[in-house]
Amino acid sequence: LTNNSHTELTRLTGFSGSACEALVDSKGKIYLFVDPRYHITAKNLEREGLKAILLDMGEGYLDGLKKIADENAKILIPSTISHLKFLKYKEHFKNLAITDVEPEQSTKNPEIYSVSSDISKTKIKIELIKSKYDGSLLLTSLDEIAYALDFRAFEFDYMSSFSSRLVLGEENILFCDYKIPENYDFIKILPLSEFENFIASLEDKIYYDEENITEKTFSLIKNPVKDEKKLLQNMMAIKSSDEIEHLKFAFSKLDEAIFGF
Repeated sequence: LTNNSHTELTRLTGFSGSACEALVDSKGKIYLFVDPRYHITAKNLEREGLKAILLDMGEGYLDGLKKIADENAKILIPSTISHLKFLKYKEHFKNLAITDVEPEQSTKNPEIYSVSSDISKTKIKIELIKSKYDGSLLLTSLDEIAYALDFRAFEFDYMSSFSSRLVLGEENILFCDYKIPENYDFIKILPLSEFENFIASLEDKIYYDEENITEKTFSLIKNPVKDEKKLLQNMMAIKSSDEIEHLKFAFSKLDEAIFGF
């Protein structure tokens, strides 16, 4: 179980933090992997049939899995695992199998709104991004999609993004199940349920981010090309003066919360 199956993980373990993974063995015993932020929480959840695996600073979930599983053990990996992580697991474990998981159904119906004061600037940004690629660009990071389109929503706790996939190519297609703001005539909307069939039908190059694309989505692409440019990540790293002031304000509120100012 990974963070992508967080609802099921929480139901099985009682863990509700933001970062953990779990392994359920053939006898039903659960191993809960947590980093140093959650050592105390995880230890308090231990019971018969549930053991906390406390990772040291710098250790990843793969390091924890190596401690309890033989390299020849058959391990079922949720299809929502990232392609990059799957490749790393595959280097050590010889008998991996991908298994589908039921997509989580959101109980919220978020309003998507634009944070752009000039939609034409958003269109220019999209065209600039597309001009750097000689094929379609697939965006699966929800943060990057929100940034590219200047959209925000609150489908998830503590996040200003929403369930979606974005393909920038001959058409700019946003796969999501929510209504977007008006005047975005350069964006076509399709239901999220149509994404897999669409991506599997494309014949041209599809640039992808191996850290964010799921193994299942990667397996559907006929002509995948790893995005070495990471253009969106670099663009997001450059902050405007308004963003810098907002960050300073956010950090000041964090200081107040921690130190009780």
